[in-house]
Amino acid sequence: MDTFNQHTLGNTTKDFNWRKIGKTHIEAVCGAIFGEVPYSLLNIPTRIYNVVNVLANNTFSTVRKNEFTNDKYVNIFFSHDFEHYFFKWQHENIFSFQPKIVSNIGWGTLSHKENHQGVDLKDMQLGYFESGLIFRKLLFTFDLGFMYRYGAYSNPAFKDNFTFLIGYSF
Repeated sequence: MDTFNQHTLGNTTKDFNWRKIGKTHIEAVCGAIFGEVPYSLLNIPTRIYNVVNVLANNTFSTVRKNEFTNDKYVNIFFSHDFEHYFFKWQHENIFSFQPKIVSNIGWGTLSHKENHQGVDLKDMQLGYFESGLIFRKLLFTFDLGFMYRYGAYSNPAFKDNFTFLIGYSF
């Protein structure tokens, strides 16, 4: 294999605070690997899928382990937290209903698939899409939510496109 250059082209984040409707967060990450490289140096969205996952911001929640492999990629992570504006209901800091919508999009391509024999490789050239709803601080500081996968890479069985999330908010 030839020598290679690995470049993360960019990572940018922008937050918008909207009076009376909450906060929007957008993060875009893009990168490229030039040259012929071993499989282990390619971009693989790292997420181990389970029916119930730990909530992690700016990651794909419904991707299976080693499902996609890219050498050029763009990922966009969008979320809007309604904070306490959407529902003013609280009960003695035990329950506080704070909905947050999340949408994640990824595109990627893989050159030189032929160099990786014995491994079934798939890139995200048709676009990877998932969206969901998270209820922040639902019980004390615990978050509960779900993500749903759709588009060209959705699974045939409806139930296989869902993952449930649990997390913790400060």
